[in-house]
Amino acid sequence: DDTILSRITRRSVTQLGLTTGMSCYAVVKSVSVGPSDIG
Repeated sequence: DDTILSRITRRSVTQLGLTTGMSCYAVVKSVSVGPSDIG
């Protein structure tokens, strides 16, 4: 098993019914931006 540390709002905790130590699944979405593409 792997562990992911995440921050979510209290509202999301309530809506998702999450509790401390509960197992769940995560969907990870990311974007990569090169330095020359900024600005």
